[in-house]
Formats: sequence, structure tokens, C-alpha cells
Amino acid sequence: MPSLNACPDAPPDHIAALTVAPAVSPSPSTAVSTVRVVLVDDSPAIRMALRELLDSMGRGRTFEIVGEAGTGSEGICLAAEERPDLVILDVEMPVMGGMVALPQILRAAPAAQVIVFSATDSRQEALELGATAFVPKGDAAALVATIAACCPGGSPAGAPTLSEAGSR
Repeated sequence: MPSLNACPDAPPDHIAALTVAPAVSPSPSTAVSTVRVVLVDDSPAIRMALRELLDSMGRGRTFEIVGEAGTGSEGICLAAEERPDLVILDVEMPVMGGMVALPQILRAAPAAQVIVFSATDSRQEALELGATAFVPKGDAAALVATIAACCPGGSPAGAPTLSEAGSR
């Protein structure tokens, strides 16, 4: 579990919103790829829907949610401590929004793929700041295709490539 000292500049009243799922080790006999994921969205309902979506994807990989954050600053802390493979990042959040947090998340976890998942029209800005992809909220099919294309195991047959799913 991330220590609160890992992010000394995070506002104390928002640290309580930071949750971390317990680590789950896959069986050594399975050939399943594990993708470590951090979810950054101020809506607990969206984070829960993302967890359920990732749980349903499977197909040669499992998704381990290593952390969840409700603000960009908490997301930066989690990225630095957990070094995830994938970050799903909202844009509009209290304290620090996704566009401010995005470059810092990429510095904290340079190998991470970052999918900006937002209701705002910020695709161009997200891609210019280094996001792997931008997916509008409400387009679950594009999100599934983008996650599949970003993660080990590749895209399922017939799924759009990253460029077709609205990424760079």
C-alpha cells in the first residue's frame, strides 16, 4: 500500500479518497499476462465501472488494479509508487485535473500507457501532452479496443487499432 509520505504535497483532506487494491499474484502455471492499472477519476461510480470493464476483458491477460485516485495529484503519487503498465485518466477533477497531471504521471512512470478517458473535448491536448490515447466517456467499445491495443496480448480480431480508436 502506498505510504502517505510518498506524496508530501497531496492535500490531506483528499488522501482519504486514495485506495489501493491488494496485490494478486497469478498462478505460476498460467500463461496469462498481468497488466498493472491505476484508475484516476473523481467519480467512484466511474472507477467501479472501469474495474468491472477490466474484469470482463480477460483473453490472455488479467488486469490488476494497483491503485485508484480521485485527483490528479493522487494519481501522480500512485504512478510514482506503483509504476503501472496502464493509467486511465479523467480530465476534470478537483485539486488537480488530468491535463496538469498527465506529464507528471509520465515522468513518474515513463513506461506507462496513459489513456485519457473524458467527457471533455481535449483529445488534441491530451495527445500533445503524451497520452497514448484519448477516448470519450460514453464510448465503451472504443475504450475496450484501446485498452486491448495498449496492453500485452494485443487487439482482439477485428478491434480497431489505436489510431482508429482516437489515439496518436
